[in-house]
Amino acid sequence: MPCLDQPGSFVCGVFGNVVAWLIGLVTVAVVIVVSRKVLGPSPQLAIEGSPNAGTASGVDWSHLYVHNRGVRWANRRFSWRTRAAPSAVAYGILDGRPIRFVWATNRGPVERRSVFFGMPSPIPIAVRDNQKASWRGRRMQYWWILALHTYYVTDEIFLTQGNTRHPQPARWRLDPGAHQLEITVQGEDGSRVTEWFELNVPAYPQVLKILRRS
Repeated sequence: MPCLDQPGSFVCGVFGNVVAWLIGLVTVAVVIVVSRKVLGPSPQLAIEGSPNAGTASGVDWSHLYVHNRGVRWANRRFSWRTRAAPSAVAYGILDGRPIRFVWATNRGPVERRSVFFGMPSPIPIAVRDNQKASWRGRRMQYWWILALHTYYVTDEIFLTQGNTRHPQPARWRLDPGAHQLEITVQGEDGSRVTEWFELNVPAYPQVLKILRRS
């Protein structure tokens, strides 16, 4: 090879510089890819309320939505991608009582889920059944018996432990008035947010209002 025979030649110097430049370019590209996929900006979590997720089936569902906002420029094409908050859980205190929530997903309620940038993740908070009796003369949601036009807390127990053989009356009723909720969402990576809300439960047919407390 010419560069082995004449290591000090001009051509060999240029060739060496080009090779070094290409190696440096590949290295930079690898670092950028790894940074975007693994070492991107830390998740920045926020919680917002949605008073009603739909009444098409005659059932009012109130949810909180968890957002991973990241940084303002994280959605631009060539910027680093905000990391997800992995395996996040939701828990808190409602009217002085400890409470654990689950996430609503297409696969049903789950205790843990990753919260990705730009993909709001819903947490069911309360439900009210406005239908006529739907099962053996009773109103049923997740195998709990509900009173007509009455809100119930949809915590982990409600959404995962209904008795399919012997349904029982739902346990945690929300009477009309103001109810105080402190809720925390925390990922396995240490990302965390705590917010305070007031659940304003009205008489039927008005729907529950979720108000942020300062």
